[in-house]
Amino acid sequence: FRSDRDGRRIAFSSTADGPAQRLYPNYGHVVLERVPWYARSELFWGVFGSLLVLSLLRVLGLRLRKPQPAGPASHSAAVVGYLAALGWIAFSVGLMMVFTDSAKPESPLIVHFPNELAIWSLGIGLGAAALSLLCLVLMPSVLRGQWPWWRRWHYALFTLAAVLSLPLLWYWRLLGYHLYGTESVLLPPLIGG
Repeated sequence: FRSDRDGRRIAFSSTADGPAQRLYPNYGHVVLERVPWYARSELFWGVFGSLLVLSLLRVLGLRLRKPQPAGPASHSAAVVGYLAALGWIAFSVGLMMVFTDSAKPESPLIVHFPNELAIWSLGIGLGAAALSLLCLVLMPSVLRGQWPWWRRWHYALFTLAAVLSLPLLWYWRLLGYHLYGTESVLLPPLIGG
């Protein structure tokens, strides 16, 4: 085929009875591939971006709110949720620093990856994931607890965003140590890779 934009040749490949799966542009070093719905970056940024916003609101809300009467389970849920939110914020900041540093010309990360910051950031992500799962376990006590309705809703939305982020982070290889030379002892590598 010829491109509508510039008239250059392009080629497609597909299965015998399905739609095109790959696009081969004329310049040869790039292949564009059709991805499933769960592999779309828009989904990842929508879910993980929501988690970051809810994490910031959780940290700010806990610091600015007046103390509420609560039982031990609600207090534990508040502490675990606060630590999980701090973990997700620290994880995001650490990864942004790693990606920013790796984008610099002649970055040592191109040759010496992963660096200590990347390893620590991925470890913080594993901790935040574990705390998020604990938030899920504590959710029934929060929903039946004495918190105001808006605080219970925020906790539920935060926990939902965190739990939905876990498979996406795993798919994008940002959860666990899927890096050369740093296999995870906690999580097995992805099948085939």
